[in-house]
Amino acid sequence: MVLVDDVVPFSFDAYGGTVSGTVQVRVVRSVVDNTLDFYWRVTNDAASAGPIADFRIGPFTDTFQNVNFRIDGLGDVDSISAYRFSGVFESYVNFSFGDALTSGSSTKFFFVDTEAPSYQRTAFYDLIPIGEAVASLTYPRYAPIPVPGALLLFGSGLMGLGAAVWRRKRNA
Repeated sequence: MVLVDDVVPFSFDAYGGTVSGTVQVRVVRSVVDNTLDFYWRVTNDAASAGPIADFRIGPFTDTFQNVNFRIDGLGDVDSISAYRFSGVFESYVNFSFGDALTSGSSTKFFFVDTEAPSYQRTAFYDLIPIGEAVASLTYPRYAPIPVPGALLLFGSGLMGLGAAVWRRKRNA
C-alpha cells in the first residue's frame, strides 16, 4: 500500500549551468510483513546542464533488510550499483547511475527495504554530478523510525519487575 507518493523538484549548479529535474519519493507498506519500503526515482530534465552520477541518502537506522533497484517499471536507466557506506557514514546509502542519467532521462525505481513500522521526514539526499567534487544541495526526505528491540526488551522487563513488586506487596 502506497503511503506517500511525492514528486519534488531539484536544481543545483554544475557543468557551468544548472542541473535540474525531479525526485519521486514513495513510502510503501509491505503487505508481506507490514513494514516500510522506501522508493526513489530521479528524472534529469531535458534542458539540464549535464548527467547525474549518484543519488546518496541518509541517515538511516540499522533497520535495513535490502538495498536494491528494480529492473521493471517506469524509467530508462538502471542503477549500476547500490551500496551502504561503512564507517562514519554507515547510515547512508548510495545508488550509482554511472554516466547514464543524462539530460532527458530518468531512473527506474531504487529502494531500501526496512523493518521499520513508521517513518518521518528525517533523511536527506543529494545528487552528485560526474567528476564533480561537490554534491548538490541536500533535500529532506522520509526515513524509517525503528522500534528498537532493546528498548522493547527493557520496557517489558520493567513491566515484569513492576508486576512482581505489586504481587509481593499485595500478598504481604
